[in-house]
Amino acid sequence: MADLTLAAGLAVFAAGLVSGALNAMAGGGSLVSFPTLVATGLPELNANATNTAAQWPGSLASAAGYRDRLAQNQPLVKGLLLPTFLGALAGAQLLLVTPSAVFRGLIPLLILVATLSLLIPKRTEPVTPHTDRRIGVFLQFCISVYGGYFGAGMGIMMLASYRQWMAGEMHDHNAVKNALAVLINAAATVLLWFGGAVVVVPMFTLMAGSMVGGYLCARWIQRIEADRLRWTIVGFGFLMTAWFTYRLFEGAS
Repeated sequence: MADLTLAAGLAVFAAGLVSGALNAMAGGGSLVSFPTLVATGLPELNANATNTAAQWPGSLASAAGYRDRLAQNQPLVKGLLLPTFLGALAGAQLLLVTPSAVFRGLIPLLILVATLSLLIPKRTEPVTPHTDRRIGVFLQFCISVYGGYFGAGMGIMMLASYRQWMAGEMHDHNAVKNALAVLINAAATVLLWFGGAVVVVPMFTLMAGSMVGGYLCARWIQRIEADRLRWTIVGFGFLMTAWFTYRLFEGAS
């Protein structure tokens, strides 16, 4: 599917707006944009690759919206760049060698894992920088592999990880998450593009919406109580798990 009808194009652009806004808020925007691409007729694997390729400009716009908090956490971001980059490349390569039928069967489980990760209670003990940072680097690599393989829920998983080992509040974590999401999606896009998995027209349509939604939302969402956003994303994640599970069993019947 190289083109979009007008109605499908508007739906994809709107999904980009919403996904960009959600990613700026708490993560989980791909739980909107990915199923929208599937609903327009893209096979699940191509929809996933196209979604990944479209999301990094929105994450970049969100990172720009968080630029003040990002500046405060710059040393931390630099320390996570290498494991993030290597993990994203590994995940994208894994996606390219995964049979479409296998990937389709994994989707409900992947979304469920991402959703459940945000239910992990926030750590209450003080952060110990040396030990916890080593654990954090390992978790960041693993999440980046997941992000390169399947973008939906990647931001949720990063926030869930940061709540356990990173100092600061959720808006600080969001700033770091948005910056590293740019790297994950951009690195994965290079492999997925040359692997022929990305569909161009839906990619640019989704990209435009995610940039607008990501920047505008990042500027005002920092005034909102973050825990409410977390529970909203959790609820939507369960809904998408149920929907893709239904699609899986419907296709098998």
